Amino acid sequence: MTARRVRDFAVYFSIAIAVVLLIVWGSMHSIKPGAEVIGKWGGLAVNTLIVFGYTIRHNRPSLRRAFWALILLLFVVHAGVFMAVLGRLAEWKVAWWAVVTPAEYFLIRSVIVLAGHRRGDGRRHSHS
Repeated sequence: MTARRVRDFAVYFSIAIAVVLLIVWGSMHSIKPGAEVIGKWGGLAVNTLIVFGYTIRHNRPSLRRAFWALILLLFVVHAGVFMAVLGRLAEWKVAWWAVVTPAEYFLIRSVIVLAGHRRGDGRRHSHS
């Protein structure tokens, strides 16, 4: 395994751990137990994976330290805002994620483009 693959694996593993911790924290601090917890915090976990997964995939040419620093900052803001909002709301409909997820992806993509990172197509190119 190359050093780059090990680094990529470490980053993906760290993101997965952060998502799991986010779910655990959310379920422990939720106002209403049961299905509402799954809708809020499980939905947040899926939202996080989709938004940041696609962002990372579509920016493969920009996978440099500055990009990872920006992703980390955006993740901290994302997690902080959603933990504050979802922790205070008594009700969150699962269907609302269908609106929030694309809107957040667009917002994060806009920030990344404004920061000067170019979008790739997510595929590896062979040099044959």
